[in-house]
Amino acid sequence: MFMNNMFSQSKVIQFKKPLHKLFELSILWKAVEGLFEGLAGLFAWFVPTQTVINWLQWSEWRELQEDPDDLVANFVHNLSFHISSQVKFLVALYLLAQGLMKLWLSFSVWRGRLWAYLGYEIFISLIIVYELFRWVRRPGWWLIIFIIIDAVTVWLIHHEYQNKKFSA
Repeated sequence: MFMNNMFSQSKVIQFKKPLHKLFELSILWKAVEGLFEGLAGLFAWFVPTQTVINWLQWSEWRELQEDPDDLVANFVHNLSFHISSQVKFLVALYLLAQGLMKLWLSFSVWRGRLWAYLGYEIFISLIIVYELFRWVRRPGWWLIIFIIIDAVTVWLIHHEYQNKKFSA
């Protein structure tokens, strides 16, 4: 009986290790994502609107010369005609706020703060709701990938939170 119980516990421990590593990887991913979103927000905040428009049009001009039907190049090129300083400000504020929040929550989770686990679950769940709203309005396979990654991240955070809460 003792050996059977010991064997089943070792399987649980072995299963927890890969989940914990995946959890750590997902938090690292979110921190890196937050860093890049924050940097993009700062870039959008400080670079003049006309410079952004000129850069977008210049960067896609050659691509459109080679392939006039390129979907991404056409999307970016058309987007450049609809950028105003108000839109640029809102995009910058959104990216900066989301990036800083991800960084703060990631580091708080790394430091083992229990409140951060719940905060991160709520924060990413709100992002998922927003992504679902966007997907309903304009479906795309890439958005589904982000939704799945975020949902798995929420599950991993919740799983790790339960382990921390009951082991403390």
